[in-house]
Amino acid sequence: MPQNTQAVLLAGGTARALYPLTSATLPKALLPVCNTPLLHFPLAALERAGVRQVFVVTAGNDAAQMVQAFLEQHPPAAIKWEVVAVDPDCGSAGALRAIAPRLTSREIIVMAGDVVTNCNLSAMIMAHRVNLSTVTVLLGRTRTSPSADTKPGRAPKGVTYIGLDKAEAQLLCHAAVEEKQLGKLPVLLAPLKRSGPMTLRTDLLDEHVYIFSRQEVLTLLVDKPELSSLTGEVIPLLVQKQFWLPGSEADGGSGSGEDGSEQATTTTTTATASQPPSAGSRHPEREINNWQRFNHSVGTAGSKWPGWCGVVMVQSGEYCERMSTIQAFGEVNREVADPSRFEGLTGRRLSKYDNFVPPSAKLGTRTTVGPSCTVGEGTLLGDKCSIKR
Repeated sequence: MPQNTQAVLLAGGTARALYPLTSATLPKALLPVCNTPLLHFPLAALERAGVRQVFVVTAGNDAAQMVQAFLEQHPPAAIKWEVVAVDPDCGSAGALRAIAPRLTSREIIVMAGDVVTNCNLSAMIMAHRVNLSTVTVLLGRTRTSPSADTKPGRAPKGVTYIGLDKAEAQLLCHAAVEEKQLGKLPVLLAPLKRSGPMTLRTDLLDEHVYIFSRQEVLTLLVDKPELSSLTGEVIPLLVQKQFWLPGSEADGGSGSGEDGSEQATTTTTTATASQPPSAGSRHPEREINNWQRFNHSVGTAGSKWPGWCGVVMVQSGEYCERMSTIQAFGEVNREVADPSRFEGLTGRRLSKYDNFVPPSAKLGTRTTVGPSCTVGEGTLLGDKCSIKR
């Protein structure tokens, strides 16, 4: 049951990409989306999925204290939560590594704190379990073609290349190509020989919602202390490991799992990252780019694959967007205010005019607020104002 699944919510800190919306007194997690703090949305999605324990990880103690104060005043109804502060420079993989001693469930949901979604995460958990996956990744579609700003004949910029099998159920390639590498994306033979045809897509988005096998991901993070990014390093490495011979997973490291004494603190306690449960005897790893040796036997999800990496698509009618830029902040606020999704995402009702005006707002004489519009808390509007979408 999802109730036994723990979740890690990467809430971040002051987020330079959102400056000047964020400040020393307003972290990213508390930015308003239709008068609702951003943190509410991923927590609500996890609560709907039946998750009952969430670790909210912030970058630094200042953000942790503000998030802690908010959650104490507005606690989720059915979630046991804990705020954990980590080094702002440790990266997403470092954050997961730092709270490893707290993680005990068979699988772990790791979710960016800026995700606004109504996707069915419980179905994603079930798919992960049925396939015995090492990782399951939530994928959405780009709003416009990635090649819209690219000259004809040139590779698209700023996209992640997603390789899928014919059934669009297995992740075979996950590669973010830097601008200097455009046009030089290597096509690997192992996925093609093992799984059959692979479709390489640039119209899909990694929504930064993952379900990991706890044993696999924590062992990897301990064995490779240099990994700092889940999206840029851990996910691609797990995808590549699908094509290694079983029992040959490591890359020449000692496999001892000693990663030093990385520190993580909550607002009341101090925690030290430690090695997860032993994975048993380990063989020396090969270099991750040695694609000449792999298991040629054809497998299916959860059977002969060394570590199945699955995908789940955002379905038609579902909403999933990240509020990671100032442009996205405006777009997400406008889209959440739409009557078709406002109540489901925010938990509040629109007025009979399909708008939302909080009691703290004051409207002047003959001032009108159109449908699909939200007025901010404490807003003062003069006479004869008109707010339209």
